[in-house]
Order: sequence, then structure tokens, then C-alpha cells
Amino acid sequence: MKPHTIIARVVLVIFGLGIVLSWLLLWSESDYSAAVWPEMAHLQYPILVGSIIATLPFLAILIIAYQFLLLVERRTVFTHRALTLIGRAQWVCIAATIYYVSATIWFMCVSPLQHISILLMAIFMVTLSAGGTVFFLVTGHIFRAAIAAWDENQLTV
Repeated sequence: MKPHTIIARVVLVIFGLGIVLSWLLLWSESDYSAAVWPEMAHLQYPILVGSIIATLPFLAILIIAYQFLLLVERRTVFTHRALTLIGRAQWVCIAATIYYVSATIWFMCVSPLQHISILLMAIFMVTLSAGGTVFFLVTGHIFRAAIAAWDENQLTV
């Protein structure tokens, strides 16, 4: 085992636990908000579920990164398994972009809480997920070229 992959895997697990533990905080916050503002209580569960769903792409990317670190540890990074992981990450980012755009449109149409900070957060999330899509698209092309060069090198040796 490589010490740098152990540290990176521990950091990924800590981030993942932070995401899962944030769900409990979201639950208590939604209960508090519904109690303080009863006129907004009808939005408690849609916003709670939407917030939890919004964190799922980050959790999925952390799991993919953990699997990728296992490939690094086994020295099998330039394999088709890595391309599969990169493809999954790209689809997670595409799905997240679609979700964030549709959730933003829905929230801005339904909620009376139309504040610029909510819109800025939505723009940030859409930009982050769309940027992730482009990143994994480029990374996939680079890995395909690296795998082709690796395979060619293995044949000539």
C-alpha cells in the first residue's frame, strides 16, 4: 500500500461522512424552519428531499474517486476500468447539471423566497457540474490516448 493513497482515501471517506451527516442537519433545520414559519411548512419536505438529492452527485463522485484510488494502488490506472469510472463520473455530472437546472427553475417558480443568493448558489452548482462534465470528457480522451500508447508499448516490448 502506498501512504499517499491511504491518506487520500481517508480524506474521501471523511468528506463522504460529512455529506451523509449533513443530511441529519438538513432534517433538523427543515423541522425548525417549519415550526418557525408555518406559512412555509408546505415546502418543508420538497426542499428537504431536493437538498438531499442535490448532495448525491458529490457522494457519487467521491465513491468514484475512491475506486480510482484503488486502481492507482493496484497500478492498473491505464485500463478500461479507469475509462468506465471516468464515463460514470461524466454521466453523474450530466445528470447533476440537468437536476440543478430543473430544480432551480422549479424553485424560482414555486417559492416565494426568491432571493439573489439562492440564484447565485444555483448558478454555482450548475457551473460546477457542467465544468465537471467537461473535465471528465477531456480526461476520458486523455486516458483513451494513454491506454492506446500503453497497449502499443506493451506489444513492442
